[in-house]
Amino acid sequence: MKFKLILFIAFLCCNFSIGQEIIEDIDYFENGQVRFKKKYKLGDEITDLTVEAYYSNGKLASKSIISFDGNRTKYNYTKYFESGKLYTSGIGYDNIYDNENNKIAEYVNNEFAQLEYDSPSPEFKDGRWIEYYENGQLKYDADFEEGKEVGEWITYFENGQIESKGVYEEGEKKGEWITYFENGKIESKKYYQ
Repeated sequence: MKFKLILFIAFLCCNFSIGQEIIEDIDYFENGQVRFKKKYKLGDEITDLTVEAYYSNGKLASKSIISFDGNRTKYNYTKYFESGKLYTSGIGYDNIYDNENNKIAEYVNNEFAQLEYDSPSPEFKDGRWIEYYENGQLKYDADFEEGKEVGEWITYFENGQIESKGVYEEGEKKGEWITYFENGKIESKKYYQ
């Protein structure tokens, strides 16, 4: 009885993996370090695509985790300085259109099947994005909707002082915006309708 159960479970596991081939492409620097790594599942479509780019010192330069929803390409994107410190991270997307402005998913799969070693980043930012200076100081922590800045924005100088602050509505500055000198003193105040 146990033997039949084990055979049945093995049969199920094999059937679930049929049609889903995991592909991994790796490109190297002359010094032997990994330069680019692309990994995805290939069945009827490409799924679970991950693309990583590396510096020649072996540290991760950027990573894109890419998925397709039929209308657009969604990215979970992270980029690093050569020192290994985080540069920027966030979520975004690309819309894929044909000549008549119809969205087509087939293009996405063909495009990424042919993808050479690259670490693609999104065309449009969507959601929370964070960016840092190489010294680790926050440059901004802000929100985007469909590629446009939204909500309260505060940007910082490399020394940690506030550079500017205000509110965006659909990518447009609204209300009072204040900019500062690096010493923290106000440089200007502007009002936007």
